[in-house]
Amino acid sequence: MLEGAGAGDTSSVVSSNVSSVSGTTASYCDNISHSSAGTTSVYPVKEDAYLHAQKAGVVWQSIVGRHVKFPESWWGGSRTPTMGVNEVDAPPSLTGAGHYGNGEQPPPLPAEKIPEYPWRYIALDPFYHNDILDDFVPTKKSSGRLILHIVITDASTWKPVQDVAIGCYHPFHRDLVSVNEKGRNIRALWMALRRRSGYVLGCTALVDPLLMSECNLCDIEMASPLGRRRRLRNNHLRAVFGDMPPEETIFISETELVAKIKNARNLETFDVRTDIKLLLLEMFLRRTVEV
Repeated sequence: MLEGAGAGDTSSVVSSNVSSVSGTTASYCDNISHSSAGTTSVYPVKEDAYLHAQKAGVVWQSIVGRHVKFPESWWGGSRTPTMGVNEVDAPPSLTGAGHYGNGEQPPPLPAEKIPEYPWRYIALDPFYHNDILDDFVPTKKSSGRLILHIVITDASTWKPVQDVAIGCYHPFHRDLVSVNEKGRNIRALWMALRRRSGYVLGCTALVDPLLMSECNLCDIEMASPLGRRRRLRNNHLRAVFGDMPPEETIFISETELVAKIKNARNLETFDVRTDIKLLLLEMFLRRTVEV
């Protein structure tokens, strides 16, 4: 069992004791930490780590950036890439709106003043012998993977209002446990949400209950994909997130997503007991659900 929403409060699978690691993962994460003093100088260390992060993509950067401190020079003073959040998404008190007339636009916000909306981890569950998850994380030696990124848009403006990320990892990866477990064909599947306009109330009021299984965010939110209370360390990053962009990115309006989920629930194969994470993977990755 895993520690997290829907899996009780046990944490035997993901031990709190972490084995020591060496090689690429440790050195890469150490390079990030040691080069984060805010300097704008270009060091060879920064060059390698920055190119690595760029290759992994903006979704990976925004998620991992909540767990490790990237150099301030990377994103113009922001902790992570803004990923769709800009001055348009900031409250009027920050943009200066109301002080400009005749179509005049306020000046762009400095990066350090652009609102940051962090990822909120809402689901973590174990799955045994699942073909989709086994394909992405074949063995316990494999890195984790970001699998699906859904950009939910407003039905009337088509403006992105929320991101959904679904990822998978092997809970017995050597960087996550201190003992060598054998014979466990299990994968951990997690999901996280990130708003793009935090001050807009009710912007995803229709789809949120479906994604959160009718629960309140405060009751199910976790510290990381490892569980409710367990935070990520540098040497966990590759084991949990890997170093690749999501396999698939989908843009879809909230009303269309709600309709697809409800229609899928009415199919004989997928009912109300089907995990929402697996349902979304079947809908948008395998496309085995025609709705």
